[in-house]
Amino acid sequence: MSTYPFFLVYPCGYSRDGALVHHLMARNPRMLLIDTRLSPRSRLPEWNRSALHTRYGKRYRWAGAFLGNRNYATSGPITLAGPETGIAGLLRYTQEGHSLILLCGCHDYTRCHMQVIVSLLQQACPTVLAVLPEDVRYVATLTTSHRSQPEEEKHRR
Repeated sequence: MSTYPFFLVYPCGYSRDGALVHHLMARNPRMLLIDTRLSPRSRLPEWNRSALHTRYGKRYRWAGAFLGNRNYATSGPITLAGPETGIAGLLRYTQEGHSLILLCGCHDYTRCHMQVIVSLLQQACPTVLAVLPEDVRYVATLTTSHRSQPEEEKHRR
């Protein structure tokens, strides 16, 4: 269960935020990397599905069959492959106490299908807090200051 009154979701495009993805995964063993690409392949081999699975094991989850953008290769509108199933899966992960990195290859979040995913997730669960890469430091400070004293001591052991 989360120790905070909200659930953290980090939408990251590896073309811009790759180092941050690896940092967040190393920092939090309960973090899950949710690959939202319809096709989990990249010109950069380290971002291919097999490489991510090798690196992160069970913490890597490909969800593109449900959360991928069917129109990613065209100029058509963002259309998620199976949003009801995909959002239900994300909700289950947050309720299990996981923070989530939503992964795509996009450089610009404002033009990415992850923005639609985050919006649907927040409609389903208003306590979801989307942390954009530029806000990570601020949220790290916020979540640290909201920890209870016993929780902090438990982490020191």
